[in-house]
Amino acid sequence: MKRNICIFLLAYLMQINKVHSQTQTIDSLKHLLQTEKQDSTRCLVLAQLGFQYQGLKPDIALIFAQQGLLFARRLNYFVGEVKCLGRIGSIYSITGNGTKGLELVLQSLKMSEHLNDQETTGNILLLIGGVYSHLGDLRKSLEYTLRSKDIASAMHLDFQLTVSLIDIGDSYEKLDQLDSAKFFTEEGYELAVKKNYPDLIGVALNNLGNIYSKKLEQHIAMDYYRRSIPYQELSNEENGICETTLGMARLFLQQGQDDSCLYYAGISYASTKKNGFTGYLLKASNFLADFYKQKHNVDSAYLYLSAVIEAKDSMFSQEKIRAIQNLGFEESMRQQEIASEKKKAEEDHVRNLQLLAIGVFIPMFFIGVLLLSRTKVKPRVVEFLGILSLLLFFEFVTDLIYPYVSQLTNENPIWEMLFLVSLAALLEPLNFKLEHWVKGHLIHKPVPIPTPLIVEDGSYDVE
Repeated sequence: MKRNICIFLLAYLMQINKVHSQTQTIDSLKHLLQTEKQDSTRCLVLAQLGFQYQGLKPDIALIFAQQGLLFARRLNYFVGEVKCLGRIGSIYSITGNGTKGLELVLQSLKMSEHLNDQETTGNILLLIGGVYSHLGDLRKSLEYTLRSKDIASAMHLDFQLTVSLIDIGDSYEKLDQLDSAKFFTEEGYELAVKKNYPDLIGVALNNLGNIYSKKLEQHIAMDYYRRSIPYQELSNEENGICETTLGMARLFLQQGQDDSCLYYAGISYASTKKNGFTGYLLKASNFLADFYKQKHNVDSAYLYLSAVIEAKDSMFSQEKIRAIQNLGFEESMRQQEIASEKKKAEEDHVRNLQLLAIGVFIPMFFIGVLLLSRTKVKPRVVEFLGILSLLLFFEFVTDLIYPYVSQLTNENPIWEMLFLVSLAALLEPLNFKLEHWVKGHLIHKPVPIPTPLIVEDGSYDVE
């Protein structure tokens, strides 16, 4: 018992006293924040700092993102507001407030759709996928992450594409579809290595460790976990280290190495407790509670079981579950409305093109009839074609005004009929005059040749 406590305390103290050097990216962003005079750029820098600190110190990340949001709203800087709002939602999610996180990222998505900026929309879709993953709704997570991947692939956004591929692989791993998980994760890992994204290399290696752990290939899994830690330490990915060390603890438990198991589980628990990663805290507490339960250490098992209950209440209370379901339903309905409006707009566009084509064809047809009337074509043919052109014209007028009539009468069939009958009554005299004009002016009847008369003396007389 004392040995276990010492191992745990050692892991905890190492985690508390661990000092990370700031990455070059964070230093550059902080320097830019101090020197940049343009407020809109400062807003985007604050949002980026929120992203950089999200996996290291989510409380600090939240401060940066909130400052950026205040800047954006004060400047009426819509792009900055969208990005900061999405980042805040993502931070809320990893710290256990999934309901508020989902609300904010969905709000950010609504706003991004007015920007006509596919890159920003793709990033927000990626954040939504991450929030749903933390909430445990992996199908929804896949839906949004796949949409983000399609945008990133079409626009050649390498970083976003790499994150999307790794996240898709992660969702498939949690769904136990290991072949798909391995395919997407390896594709993301190769792209991360090619583009030199150290933080994403670490995440991909960790996820491959999870995959091979489920495939019961322990040595391969442990190798991936060990390889991932240097990359995650380099990138200050504390949340990733929490997951990796817990994965290693599980492998050591399977191998019967209790000391190593407890050591790495203690690192994971200490980091989650210190940094406020509620989702990982739940997993680490649950693992330690089961560990001590198997060892019949009731006091320690009870301690961690209490932490499990507290984390579950924080993440999955009944009110939060209902709120999440309501938000998901509202967003689903909104997406259906958007799809319906898009389809209607496409149909209207096609209809307008067809009306334009008809509008061009009718006068050309009528001009053709005029030219035809100057030739030796039979009068009856010219008369038929002239009347046909009139019929086409009046039918075109009816089709053109029908949508407005339908909207004006609220699609009431009685009022529609009365309106169209009234219109026909008004147009009938015009139709009659035009038809009379066609018959009188387009149709050139042949002039009769006078018949010569024979007089008595044999000469001809023409009257």
